[in-house]
Amino acid sequence: RLKQELETHTGIIIDGFEDKHRSFSKARCFQATIGGSINGVAILIDRTHYDDSVIELLAPIKIRDMLNAKDGDMVTVSVFVSD
Repeated sequence: RLKQELETHTGIIIDGFEDKHRSFSKARCFQATIGGSINGVAILIDRTHYDDSVIELLAPIKIRDMLNAKDGDMVTVSVFVSD
């Protein structure tokens, strides 16, 4: 449900690009708090391998290590939109 809601907002746009080996899709980022204490972003990538049940998260630290999390674990994510 969160991913579908974020689709209606602009977020911070990152243009797609290509290097010599592959292309990278355009994406949108939204400021987020992960696990109640980790500052990071939720990212919606235009071309991804995941379905709508998965939201991708980025942070300057290893989220899995800080939360002792593994694939399939539930994590609380608060996402902030400005538009």
